[in-house]
Amino acid sequence: MNILCEVATKDIKSYIDKGINGFILSLEGFSVGSSVYFSYDEIKNITIDYNTEVFVSMNKNFFNSDLIDLEDMLNKLNDINIKGVIFYDIAILKLKRDNNYSFDLVWGQEHMTTNYNTCNYYHDKGVKYVYLSKEITLDEVLEINEKSEITPFVYIFGLSNVAYTRRKLISNFEDNFNLEKTSKLEINEKVSHENYKLLEEKSGTVFYLDKVLNCLSSIKTLYNNSFPYLVFGEFGIEHELFLDVISDTVNYINSGLVSNDLDKYKDIIGEETNFLFKKSIYKVK
Repeated sequence: MNILCEVATKDIKSYIDKGINGFILSLEGFSVGSSVYFSYDEIKNITIDYNTEVFVSMNKNFFNSDLIDLEDMLNKLNDINIKGVIFYDIAILKLKRDNNYSFDLVWGQEHMTTNYNTCNYYHDKGVKYVYLSKEITLDEVLEINEKSEITPFVYIFGLSNVAYTRRKLISNFEDNFNLEKTSKLEINEKVSHENYKLLEEKSGTVFYLDKVLNCLSSIKTLYNNSFPYLVFGEFGIEHELFLDVISDTVNYINSGLVSNDLDKYKDIIGEETNFLFKKSIYKVK
């Protein structure tokens, strides 16, 4: 079982020291919804300096005018030691098939990565990995792992990215009310009464549910079912606390699930498990 980290700082050594198996790094100009972006040169240097798995997130929708730059970047990534590319736009899948790149692909279309039949379809098209939706249950996660040939990632810790829009919502709000400029905003949604963190970037605005997803209690079940990859997200969590969670999780896994108790984080962080143990039921009125 491997741990992947969606980092919120560029201090890669601090994560390596805690036993991280790999990273998901958002490529500047080619990805959205991240709190920190890495240039091509920064990613290249990480692959040279550290013996670790690197998956590069390129999860934007691309326009026709972007395709030349996209192919040029994929050609450059093919020359360095990355493990794979996380894609949203199927243009990346086509370019991978056309150019026979050596890196693997991760199907990462957010809310659509929900079932083993579609996972098998993408696997048949040459995709090796899938980043599973945050809206499915643990039983569905295990079912995909069992019934699909694809290798899945599951997000088990961190703030959940729940929505993204290309609109500059924070800037528009500030301009309308003549407010001081900022790239971050916290709001309370009036129907659900849930709190959200908004983060605006060059390409749009991302919404995070302001509750730390803490599914550490599911690690034992995932481990016993030979689940390959766990993903931890750092955004919105104090850096040292995040490193402590990573360190304790690595020790817990390496000990055969006996030496460390992760229950203490229920008191520190809470135990929000989102949809992992709660099915979504739709009723027709």
